Amino acid sequence: MRPHGLRIAQVAILAQLADQQPVTLSAFAASLAGDRSAVARDVAILERAGLVASAANSGDKRARDLSLTPAGRKKLTECAPAWRATQARMRERLGDADVAALVSLSDRVVSGLTG
Repeated sequence: MRPHGLRIAQVAILAQLADQQPVTLSAFAASLAGDRSAVARDVAILERAGLVASAANSGDKRARDLSLTPAGRKKLTECAPAWRATQARMRERLGDADVAALVSLSDRVVSGLTG
C-alpha cells in the first residue's frame, strides 16, 4: 500500500468504515476488535489526510460519527487493485487450505477478544 501513501491497517479501516458509516469511534473500534486508542490514532491520520470525516453524533453530543469523505472513497477505489493483488499473492504462497485455516484462526482470536 506504500505507493498509495497508506498502511494496510489504514486501508482496512477505510474498507470497514465504508460498510459501517456513519459510526461512532467506540462502536467502530469494537467492531474491529481493536484497541480504541490505536484505532483513534489511525482514524486521526486519515481525517487529517481528508479521507475520513467526523461530525457530532445527533443522539450523543459527546460522541463523534465517522464517515468516508469523497476523497476517502476515491482512495479506497485506488487501493483495491493492490489489495486484491496482495490477497492473490498470499493465496498463491500459502495455498487455499492454509488461507482458510488462517482466516478461521483469526476469526477465533477476534471472537475470543470480543466474547
